[in-house]
Amino acid sequence: MNKGQFIAQIALSILLIVIGVRDHDVPIIIIAAASMILDIVGWWWQSRTKRQ
Repeated sequence: MNKGQFIAQIALSILLIVIGVRDHDVPIIIIAAASMILDIVGWWWQSRTKRQ
């Protein structure tokens, strides 16, 4: 995953969280936060394994 795609996914997750908070829609907040965390962990793991 390149850096631009990673930034776009994080921005989309933040946008979904903002929409969920505004509409008081808890499932959207939970799903967006979980996907953002998985994106960050996946990107970190990928960059860590590439160095070795």
